[in-house]
Amino acid sequence: MERDSVLTNLKGDAKILYVGNFGLVGAAVRSLFLTFFLAAMLLDTSHSSAQSFDVEKLAERLPPQVLEKFQFEDNGELISGPVRARGEPIDYSELLDVELLKSGFLDSIYSCVEGIHYCDQTIFRQSSKSLPLKVISEDGIFDLDAAELVHEAILRTLATLGFEVPAEADENKSRITLYIGSIDYLQDKTKAQSDRYGFEHFERLQKNRPISLVGQLLDRFQIEEPDDYRSCYVSTRERAELDRITIYLEPNDLDICLAHSLMYSLGFGATGANLPTVTNVSGRFQAATLLDFMFVEWLYDEEFPTSSGIVPIKEFLEHSQSSVNRN
Repeated sequence: MERDSVLTNLKGDAKILYVGNFGLVGAAVRSLFLTFFLAAMLLDTSHSSAQSFDVEKLAERLPPQVLEKFQFEDNGELISGPVRARGEPIDYSELLDVELLKSGFLDSIYSCVEGIHYCDQTIFRQSSKSLPLKVISEDGIFDLDAAELVHEAILRTLATLGFEVPAEADENKSRITLYIGSIDYLQDKTKAQSDRYGFEHFERLQKNRPISLVGQLLDRFQIEEPDDYRSCYVSTRERAELDRITIYLEPNDLDICLAHSLMYSLGFGATGANLPTVTNVSGRFQAATLLDFMFVEWLYDEEFPTSSGIVPIKEFLEHSQSSVNRN
């Protein structure tokens, strides 16, 4: 037995997430960039970000109104600055050199690990700002807490970045399909979907081999894999043809990797751990950052050369004047 879970549109701007007999109301988030970031600037964190900078060089490169948002230890370690949601790390996007940001963007749109994802060497972006969601869970697995985590992940990422996520009752019409359940359940679903790489992923987990989607990506960037990442798998098998991704995970992994997984629906893959973005392979960032806004602005620009190769893309980035780039 399994339970369908839907995000249902109500009148006006309100939305409600229904999960079986559970209901969770939340405000719909539009692409209100200025409002979002003005509010976010009021949230500071006193926790160290483990990021260090040459403050003198930052002062040479950045205007004072940017630098004054952050505080540093004498050794250059960043200790305070804007965060995008409670509990999030410091968003230090504005401190990074624009060339590093462009490099991270290229890594993200070209990110594909053969044998995990279905790589066709093409850049993907959605043809619509509406991304219908279908959530299907194993019976007895998906509870109110899980529903809240799904709702929160959508609000902090896709909705904040300007994409609508309406409910879709028909799985064949969804652009994001989310399966939540036990490893056995998820493996059965990948088999039913003829998803070879997904099936092999969960087959490895069944054999207790320490190999997983995120584990291989983390190994690529030389980062220790958290145990909680084990079940997460994002299938891009239908993305190029149907604009659809399928996410498979256990309920215990919702708060760790769902936000990161959702970014694949927009055309972004994993980036290295030095970038403050939800695409960060470490999973540290669960809410859209300034850099995520920049990535979306670049990829979804009407003049972005999606099918012309990397040289025209680099030329586009060179001449792009991003409204969220403060460098």
